[in-house]
Amino acid sequence: MDFSDILSFDDDDMSFRERIVTIEKRLMELPEVPFEMKHSFHGGMYARTMYAPKGILMTSYIYRKDHHCIISTGQVSYRSEVLGGKINGPFMFTACAGSKRIVYTHTPMVWTTIIKTDATNVADAEADIYLKTYEEWDKECSNDSLLVKEV
Repeated sequence: MDFSDILSFDDDDMSFRERIVTIEKRLMELPEVPFEMKHSFHGGMYARTMYAPKGILMTSYIYRKDHHCIISTGQVSYRSEVLGGKINGPFMFTACAGSKRIVYTHTPMVWTTIIKTDATNVADAEADIYLKTYEEWDKECSNDSLLVKEV
């Protein structure tokens, strides 16, 4: 399948949010491709490593927290609100809370995300670090801005 129209973000008037939500809707029409995931918890940190085959187009959840991303091997096309382009592993970068990404694997890829959490199992970690929609993110951010702290 040709994903060139999906990966091109600069040729239309859609915002990143609108574009990635549109892409996710299109992806939901395709069969899911299983791939290996490994999880590790230690010292208040969660490492999630994905082993994805060539030719996979995927989007992420929205992250509640800043985190590190390490592409150990492989070549991907990557797009977030702040970074885009072709990336060759090994490559490491940080991503901020509120980030969401789309990735296309040009070759088999190994990607590890490292994020702080007090969770000790995958289900609890996912509940702590991910949001599924921008509406959830916007609500969480607006709730935070309404907090009044006594000093």
